[in-house]
Amino acid sequence: MTAISPIQDTQSATLQELREWFDSYCAALPDNDKNLIGTAWSLAQEHYPADAATPYGEPLPDHFLGAAQMVDELDLLPDAVAATLLADIGRYVPDWNLLVSERCNSTVAELVKGVDEVQKLTHFARVDSLATPEERAQQAETMRKMLLAMVTDIRVVLIKLAMRTRTLQFLSNAPDSPEKRAVAKETLDIFAPLANRLGVWQLKWQLEDLGFRHQEPEKYREIALLLDEKRTERLEYIENFLDILRTELKNTISTLKSPAVRNTSTPFTKNGEEKTQLRRPVRHPRRADSGRYRPRVLHHAGHRPQPLAAHSRRVRRLHRQPQRQRL
Repeated sequence: MTAISPIQDTQSATLQELREWFDSYCAALPDNDKNLIGTAWSLAQEHYPADAATPYGEPLPDHFLGAAQMVDELDLLPDAVAATLLADIGRYVPDWNLLVSERCNSTVAELVKGVDEVQKLTHFARVDSLATPEERAQQAETMRKMLLAMVTDIRVVLIKLAMRTRTLQFLSNAPDSPEKRAVAKETLDIFAPLANRLGVWQLKWQLEDLGFRHQEPEKYREIALLLDEKRTERLEYIENFLDILRTELKNTISTLKSPAVRNTSTPFTKNGEEKTQLRRPVRHPRRADSGRYRPRVLHHAGHRPQPLAAHSRRVRRLHRQPQRQRL
């Protein structure tokens, strides 16, 4: 198994946690999947430059390991985790498709190709910030439809959502800037609604929360401060409510009586004699004259209900009579 080599980074604690997750993740895999992940990570270490980083400054190993952890939490199988580790290999290896297909497998290569196409689409088809709100909403909806229509494997979109979530997490420690707000706005316009549409709640709330935090930092701090001030009151209110609920449930449950449930032996006495006669529903035979079934009336054995056809004829006859004759 290929171990992660030490990487110099200011976020040593985060990288250490990612290394620990990666080691434990690989250790729990079957041999075939373990070899696949090890090969993918070896390719990433071999072809990613030492100083390679995302456009927002995060080192590639940190970025892709963090995204791969989210992909694993979504239960997208080792193929998707391997593709996440190799998502940026196309920038550094011209014939990466053949390389990934030979060293990993064709599924990983197709996923990497899909992620690369999504990256290009989101880069060249951004939502126009100068458009009206209605036009921006329409552009964002068109972008979401294009993302879903162009991929043949939905895991490509989920990998992209994980990568965007990781980017927003990294930008939490970055100073405010127009680029940071632009990324947040794009997230709120496209990726958070897309995560909501796909039902990926564990990423949706992070995309929404971090996107709002980066786009409107002043409002975010104001709301966070108000929530923090009310936190003690909310906790006290919830605890008082739970105390009342526990007391009421305890008093109510203690006065409940267990219902008498009839089991298989209930109709019989201890010596085996039948003490009650079971009644079963009777279905009428098929009528030869009308060719229809009589009503499925559940009744006691021996009781003969009035045929529904007779009632129907009487109702029709009364309906044809004048009102005075009915009375």
